[in-house]
Amino acid sequence: MKTHTSEHLTVQYVLPPDSPLESLFCRIIQKDVAKGCIDPDLLGTDTCRDAAIVRVCVDGSWREIRVPIFMAHLVNPLGLCDPEADNPAAPVWADGSWTGTLLWDSAAHVCELMLAQPCWRARLRGASCLELGCGLGLPGMVASLLGAAPVLLTDRLQVAEMAEAGCRANSLKGARGVEFDWDEAAARQLVADHFGGRAPSLILACDCIFEPLFGEAHLLLRMLVVLADAQTTVIPAPEIVILALERRPNDGVESFFALAEAAGFEVHVLLQVNRVVVVEMWWRSGGRGAVK
Repeated sequence: MKTHTSEHLTVQYVLPPDSPLESLFCRIIQKDVAKGCIDPDLLGTDTCRDAAIVRVCVDGSWREIRVPIFMAHLVNPLGLCDPEADNPAAPVWADGSWTGTLLWDSAAHVCELMLAQPCWRARLRGASCLELGCGLGLPGMVASLLGAAPVLLTDRLQVAEMAEAGCRANSLKGARGVEFDWDEAAARQLVADHFGGRAPSLILACDCIFEPLFGEAHLLLRMLVVLADAQTTVIPAPEIVILALERRPNDGVESFFALAEAAGFEVHVLLQVNRVVVVEMWWRSGGRGAVK
């Protein structure tokens, strides 16, 4: 997403005026997160720090937040000075870390859903919220602005640190970024440590299903089952799980939702905008099955 403008949400990527970096989208297309920067000492400083300026309309009032994007931090600075390194950023693209440094259309549409519909604004007040594979964490941040608490933004370490920096920079005291490796024992510990052993009221996940990059999404489903399982909590499972995704060739989406229904989830499409689909899921009465 280059920009986003609506009556509820606007997004614009910016660089400091004196930044030596090429535009963000030039660097993405050329797969060189530090293109334009020839001084490795500048990486990680305010001079080489991308950001998204996000304006959110909450109850008729606009709130501006600055979401840090550490795209240039993902490259090994020493690689910029290594004449033998054809592309010092190659590992970044190989493991998919870069996907957590951008705002994707699916996340924007989840934010739109929460901001535009009174029922969702009411539902979020005082609700606990967990975002899986949060990336920049904008949906979780918007949930926090709408009164959800606590809000936990989770991802691999370097991305979770970025989300935490965004929460601190924007004084979102009810939200925080936390590292979370997708492991069943870690999932139970996450619920115990951050939600008092109770399943969060709302689980969010945007663009976490794409087999060519992330592999089969069965692990995501196993995490949802553990995180939402009433047998591991002291109160019923969360009211709702919101998954958003952008359809792409061979993405594995049909297989994921077939397995979700077999595991005991009801699945309902909330909205579809071009290639973006936003789906809500909840436990079917009396049904919890194994994820194979």
